Amino acid sequence: MERFDSVIFDLDGTLWDTTSSCAIAWNNVLSRRGIPFRTITADDVRKVTGKPHDTCIREIFVGLPEEQLQVLIEDTKTEDNLMVSQLGGTLYEGVIEGLTALQKKYPLFIVSNCQSGYIETFLKFAKLEHLFVDIECWGNTGKPKAENLKLLAERNRLQNPVYVGDTTGDHTAARANGFKFYFAEYGFEKNLESDFSFGNFTTLVNFLLENEDIKILRQFYSHLNNAETDAAVSLLDASIFRTEPSELPQAGTYRGLAEMRDHIASGRATWAEGACEPMEFFAKGNKIVVTVHVKVRLKDSTEWIDAKIADGYALNEGRITEFHTFLTKEKAFAWGGITK
Repeated sequence: MERFDSVIFDLDGTLWDTTSSCAIAWNNVLSRRGIPFRTITADDVRKVTGKPHDTCIREIFVGLPEEQLQVLIEDTKTEDNLMVSQLGGTLYEGVIEGLTALQKKYPLFIVSNCQSGYIETFLKFAKLEHLFVDIECWGNTGKPKAENLKLLAERNRLQNPVYVGDTTGDHTAARANGFKFYFAEYGFEKNLESDFSFGNFTTLVNFLLENEDIKILRQFYSHLNNAETDAAVSLLDASIFRTEPSELPQAGTYRGLAEMRDHIASGRATWAEGACEPMEFFAKGNKIVVTVHVKVRLKDSTEWIDAKIADGYALNEGRITEFHTFLTKEKAFAWGGITK
């Protein structure tokens, strides 16, 4: 399980949306410069957001001569910053509170494909200058996002950051540097491959602030539900000790990785559909009790198993050393020494 030393954010589509303000800015430049073109809308800006500023202009103003494109590229850099400083943008729900909470645990950074001064405009508008350690952008360096991520990470001696964004370009830049990529589903693109995806900013914050061992267990259940046996076993310690009560189909005691691999694979192979969804986590020391909603249909049955159980785990240095299933949460709490 990754233990990040910092969080780097993309800006547009991740922290806020300024497409309406930028559309006004681009129309202002067209009017002032007397360049004939249709009215630019927020949807036009949204289609290219996340790309370097010059690329955005070229993709929207197709058909204009190079001389006019160069004028638009230069003038909209300044006009964007002016309009955004005056009109602002829409911060996504939970961003201010979330960044404030995250900054208490992680150093925070921004890397964007925007023009120079745009990130500073955002920070001033949102009154968030004090939360971020460093920023970098295409306008400062002329470099693509992957290189700017590398520059910022090296400059701040970051060893294991996570990059949070919403576009294919963000994903590509993170992977080019070997960084984990967390995907903002509410942003400008949909259905991107990621290490974690979130539908609102608060979900991201809760995940990043969550007990690291609980994150491991969430991954463990995800691997079990997706029949990813090897991935599930990779989270276990070599000394793993597992018990399952006599009332359950795989009752018994299992020790070591080999036995656990067979145990997980054979148990999961009986499922036709369904999942074991973790509901609540209760931690004390190195022990964690998880209440679990089991809703599974087995391959030889038309009936659904629908039950609530509790699992107890012990972890050491990021690996699961014990895994016990209990029919009631009270028994699990007693095992874990937990008083709810």
